[in-house]
Amino acid sequence: MAVLLSAAVCPGAGQIRNRDLVKGLVLVVLTVVLLLGLLGRLYGEVAPLMAQPPDLDSVRPAVERAVANAFGGWGKAYGLGLTGLWVYSIIDAFYVARFRPGA
Repeated sequence: MAVLLSAAVCPGAGQIRNRDLVKGLVLVVLTVVLLLGLLGRLYGEVAPLMAQPPDLDSVRPAVERAVANAFGGWGKAYGLGLTGLWVYSIIDAFYVARFRPGA
């Protein structure tokens, strides 16, 4: 159950299920911070496109460029951080549930 919670709900949910409240809350907060950072980068790239009237022929290439810019550099770091948290959370939830008595 803990692995499923960490994999499908949110990194840290499995730790909370395993009664490791502090670790679970830290993982949840880190996940929210990284998600907000990633969404902020994406919004920062797309917002200028929304300020002008859409030219239907150039919308798709402009959005593709904005998304590529948002997910490059720091955006890539946010994405890798989220992926790392997710994988760590799943593995930790499994090992704690499997090998710690009472979890």
